[in-house]
Amino acid sequence: MSSSSKRSRDNDEEREDEEYDDEEELSSDEEPQHLPRKDLEKPVPSSISEAGHESMGDPGRQQSLTTGSNCKLRYSLVCSSNMNRSMEAHAAFLNAGFTKVASLGTGRMVRLPAATIEGQISFDFGTPYTDILKELESQSETDVRLQDFYRRTKLLDILRRNARIKTAPERLQEIEELAYDVILCFDMRVYDAVQEDLQSREAKDLEPICVICIDTKDDPQQAVLAGRVAVSLAQLLEESVDLATEAPEIVEAFMAKEGRRLLFQICYL
Repeated sequence: MSSSSKRSRDNDEEREDEEYDDEEELSSDEEPQHLPRKDLEKPVPSSISEAGHESMGDPGRQQSLTTGSNCKLRYSLVCSSNMNRSMEAHAAFLNAGFTKVASLGTGRMVRLPAATIEGQISFDFGTPYTDILKELESQSETDVRLQDFYRRTKLLDILRRNARIKTAPERLQEIEELAYDVILCFDMRVYDAVQEDLQSREAKDLEPICVICIDTKDDPQQAVLAGRVAVSLAQLLEESVDLATEAPEIVEAFMAKEGRRLLFQICYL
């Protein structure tokens, strides 16, 4: 597999799995600057919206695409634990009518925030969101401090939202065949991990994959904003005729318009 360039990795390997583990980030009370958003019918609930919706079923471990016919590009939305940022974006894409969407993680474990450093909890990828939810509810049943922590961080709400979208967190490195046109990452370390994985795979058809990083603080509020930014960018990418040729110009124009720096790479697999 070839790649036009690769951003040098200067972060310690220990940090690759860090996601969603800073209490201050998760419990931020800052009011984000909201971007314009269309009202959507029957949305998939986000971590903020808790209206009841049935689960969308198990998309499968081999290829977690929610498929359909009203968009031409296939998207994978990636963070470290497939818990907050990638799943908020997954909900935003489905709400916006995108039908070929997957969400994945790149960490070694699904790591959750904790009220204390000693209370850090990790789960294997593939553990159903409902099982994780039950475990946390059980732990906090008689612990007022944990109840308050989960309420402030919206962690239980996030897990309920995730379970309505798909069954369990999935790891990009465990997917045998990556059939995506666009991979949107929400962390620079994840962006590096995705490129490293793509470079380690045996090239087959040398199909282009646009890898884009929208670096996002890992808290529920910023995840909502990043999901909207990702949808807006995807809507522009959908208009392309030749994605590999047009994507660089589209991304550059998008950055200029939004005043937001993105990392961009075209890889071939």
